Amino acid sequence: MDLEQRQPPGRWRLRRISGLLGAVTLVALLVGMAPSIASAGADGTAASGTSRYTFLAGVSCTGKADCMAVGASTSATGGGRTLAERWNGTTWRIIPTFDLGGARSTNRLSSVSCVSPISCSAVGSAFGGRTPVAEQWNGAAWSLVRAPLPSGAGNGSLESVSCTTPSDCTAVGSINDNSGLPPANLIEHWNGLRWSVVPGPDPAGATVSNLWAVSCRAGAGCTAVGDSAAGPGTETTLVEHGVGSSWVVVPSPGVPGAQTSLQAVDCVSASRCTAGGYIYRTGPNGLTGSTLVEREVDGTWSTVSSPDPVGTSYDGFGGVSCVSASRCLGAGSAQSPTGVATLVEQGTGSRWTIAPTADDSGPLNAFGGISCPSPTSCMAVGDHDPGDGTRLPLAEQWDGSTWVIVATPNP
Repeated sequence: MDLEQRQPPGRWRLRRISGLLGAVTLVALLVGMAPSIASAGADGTAASGTSRYTFLAGVSCTGKADCMAVGASTSATGGGRTLAERWNGTTWRIIPTFDLGGARSTNRLSSVSCVSPISCSAVGSAFGGRTPVAEQWNGAAWSLVRAPLPSGAGNGSLESVSCTTPSDCTAVGSINDNSGLPPANLIEHWNGLRWSVVPGPDPAGATVSNLWAVSCRAGAGCTAVGDSAAGPGTETTLVEHGVGSSWVVVPSPGVPGAQTSLQAVDCVSASRCTAGGYIYRTGPNGLTGSTLVEREVDGTWSTVSSPDPVGTSYDGFGGVSCVSASRCLGAGSAQSPTGVATLVEQGTGSRWTIAPTADDSGPLNAFGGISCPSPTSCMAVGDHDPGDGTRLPLAEQWDGSTWVIVATPNP
């Protein structure tokens, strides 16, 4: 089944693509690959600002003055290039990354996880979602490393990564072409030297299965979230937990009469996780969406009530970050008749409230990721349209009480 992921505006996801394309090999380091610095100056800062569509999909902060954000940019001539930007407490600066397949290939980075200022892992895809991509940051430069596909898989992508140490990262995503079998989820592990595929379960009876986000804690394993469907109109939340190479599907609640998807997760311990996404329904006026929050306590998942801004018709979360077991922030977007605005909500246990953000005056502002290294410091990233039809990177910083926009360069 060709299932298009329904996303809140600004949360960029690929439509499932059929086709045959093998996994990338290290030959790509020599052929069809170039650093993404075509429109950057010698120091990596933006030089021309010619990209027409640029977004930041994920962010990871190790402190108030150190964040790494990743995404992609597309120029007027087509193609997509990976993008990484680093925050030093004062300024965002573009850091050169690597692309596969030449100028017209579609490359993107969808997630990043940093355990220190000199150790980050980023994942995404190339060739329009057909080939998983992984890159490693050593404090000075990004390098491309091979991300394999399971035997028999034609193509796939990685959507999220979580690291506990420089030699322990887990990434999740989807296998799009699976040798005649239904599309399935994809799990990979980084041991400091290479990525390897980890067997992961798919829900019984599912005809499509996606993992969109993962959160790992040292000694506590990893929790991944997403969605699965047994047919059109049956999409429901998916939660899986893994320790080492052993993964199991964990029961998670849906919403009666609606379809649901979990897009983000953060765990503070083995049995304390919070996930965010959206609920969508088809009615007389078409598709409507609302925020979804689910919380795990001692191994049991339950739905937590979360508000939607007044007058909006399509809301949802693309990122979640928890500063304690009882306090989390969710970031995403909310659509109203006048446009799309960023959305941030704070949760203290089972009570969630909307936190005002600082959008510009354009018709679209949306968050795709958030990272909170402390209770008084968060960074949320996404994209915005200033009113001229372009899409530019967006970053806002929170000091514990107020969100402010911080300038981000456009390649």
